[in-house]
Amino acid sequence: MAGRDTDREWRFVTVPYWRASEALHDDVLLGEVPLQTDLPRRIDGVAMRRVGRGGPPPGPFYLSGGSISSQEKKHWLSQLPGARVTVIQTKVEPVGFSVLGQTLVSTVLLPRRYQGCRATGIALGTAADADLARILPTVSPQLEIGVWPVDDAGPRPTREYPRAPQLADALEDHLNLGRVPQPVRLTVFEAAEALFISGDPAITQVEQLRGRDVVVVHTIGKATNLPVVGHAVFSAALIREHAPRSLRSLIVSTARDTAVEAVAREFGVETLTSNQIETYALAQASH
Repeated sequence: MAGRDTDREWRFVTVPYWRASEALHDDVLLGEVPLQTDLPRRIDGVAMRRVGRGGPPPGPFYLSGGSISSQEKKHWLSQLPGARVTVIQTKVEPVGFSVLGQTLVSTVLLPRRYQGCRATGIALGTAADADLARILPTVSPQLEIGVWPVDDAGPRPTREYPRAPQLADALEDHLNLGRVPQPVRLTVFEAAEALFISGDPAITQVEQLRGRDVVVVHTIGKATNLPVVGHAVFSAALIREHAPRSLRSLIVSTARDTAVEAVAREFGVETLTSNQIETYALAQASH
């Protein structure tokens, strides 16, 4: 899992995209806007609509790293409640599950910290993905995919969290389903971490999930974060296109972030921690 260069994302993708966008170039662009979660998390960019003001917008303003004063930072954050805003989460690579998860969760959580703001979201990368663009409206009509090509972009989407495969192994012992032995690709680049299905698990194509009971599992070796929610939500949405008999999506983590987990549940994803696996298994066996 590669480390993020947020300043590079800001300079080479977020800011040029904002300047060129017909919809956003008159908005004030703020970078690294804090979210209301259990752990410190920030949004790459928030474009805030100006009302009744002519001329070019001020900024952009990058709120981390001491580039502006604390007083100026407080001023711009104080403008967010009640504003119309566009959340922009950015990668210097093709759009994938991780950046879509960041955008989805950020768009839901931003109005919970900055009361009354109305948020839509853009998952911004250097290339789109046709499969994700197709199913995105079925997950959230508030989101769209944006593209800003740059030289030296990453060739494929990056998974923005550490997996904890031992958690999927532990869960396997309690599911009355077979584990698919090899990753089944859901987009050009990405697959779900683990699939458990009824019937013969030796499948190679997502189309073979039709009519099966399916549990899709993603693990994370720390608190549930925004990217893993994207993997769980959007992999399930792609599988749902192929009409499984039943479908459940689970995130198993080693720690909690209750705010992020609550958003995951809003989009149909079950969340549990490593010490809840036994309890979860007993609950399923009682149904």
